[in-house]
Order: sequence, then C-alpha cells, then structure tokens
Amino acid sequence: MRRSVVVGKDFDLTVAVLEDEPPAVKSKQPRVARRVVVGTQFDVDVKVKDEGPEARDAITRARIVYVVLAMSTVFLSGAAAQGLYKGDFGNLQHVWSIVGPVYGGIAAYFFAKGGRRAR
Repeated sequence: MRRSVVVGKDFDLTVAVLEDEPPAVKSKQPRVARRVVVGTQFDVDVKVKDEGPEARDAITRARIVYVVLAMSTVFLSGAAAQGLYKGDFGNLQHVWSIVGPVYGGIAAYFFAKGGRRAR
C-alpha cells in the first residue's frame, strides 16, 4: 500500500544551464563548472537543532568503552606474550579473570535483546 503525501505547491521544472564563461577551446585550462538551475529561486530558513546532553553523553560513553577495550586488549596481549616467553600462562588467566567480565558487561550493554540498551 503506497501513500502519497503532498507538501507545498507545484513548482516549475524548467531547466537552464548557466555558464560563467565559455569553455576553453584547445587550451590546457580546466573547463569551467556549469551550474544547473531547476525552477526559480526561493528562500529557505533552516534551524539546526542542538544535539542536547543525550548525544554528548552517548559520545562520552562510546569513548570510555573504546579506551577500556583498547587498554584491556593491550594487557591481554602483554600477558599472552609473557606466557609465550616464559611458558606459564598464569598471568594471562589472572588478566582474563578481570577483563572477561568487563567485556561481558560491554557486550550485554551494546547487544541487549531487542536492540534496547540494558540499564
């Protein structure tokens, strides 16, 4: 089922190509860009809505999550490298016991059932 919505009034669709100067012939100069004019000019008043505190909070939360993920990845990689070097992966197990629940909390928040954020 298609719905048609009409907003405003009909407008003119005549097209004119305006050139500021004629194109260069056999010249290495770049061609002048053309402007295509459709209809007549009209004034538009545009007001940009402020993002508000919710958007700033979302950006701050995302930055915190990225820093936590980056730092925990560095610690996990360091513990894994130390485990490979020494042959003992106890430190990796200790780091994972701290980082694992953090990863789980982040995953539960961002991938909550139904696309809603877990609160």
